[in-house]
Amino acid sequence: MKRACSQAFVLTLAGLCGVAASATGATSTPPATVTVSVAPATPLHPKQHFSITVTATFSKRQLKGPKAFLLAFIQYSNKDCERDVNRELSRTLDTQGAYFHQTFSKSPHASARSFVAGGAGNRRVCVYLFGKRVTPGTTLAPIAHAHGTYEVVK
Repeated sequence: MKRACSQAFVLTLAGLCGVAASATGATSTPPATVTVSVAPATPLHPKQHFSITVTATFSKRQLKGPKAFLLAFIQYSNKDCERDVNRELSRTLDTQGAYFHQTFSKSPHASARSFVAGGAGNRRVCVYLFGKRVTPGTTLAPIAHAHGTYEVVK
């Protein structure tokens, strides 16, 4: 209990110091973010057109190379996205789940892809933002990740 209280105090103090540093003109790098949206947001019907939009923000300081790299998968289930992109790739490989990868250098960056809904079921879109281009088997952790869900009904 004593350790948890002291950790909470340190975190609170760090947060206060961050506010003070910002107030004095010092800047810190905001965390990278990635968001996923599906339109239309209502349940879809087979053969209905829809789009998935991914928006990413980052600081150049967070990049490990000249460009950021976005990798997204569609799961044909509603299981939680894997934290490890290689596990997600293994999970979706036999279903052709990998649908999107792109490098880009400007932030914010938004990219939309259009699809036609298939059979009924829940879907999850898993998105990973890396500080450089990665290949299968990477040990590099994403700088941000997110997920979105949608449903196809009969």
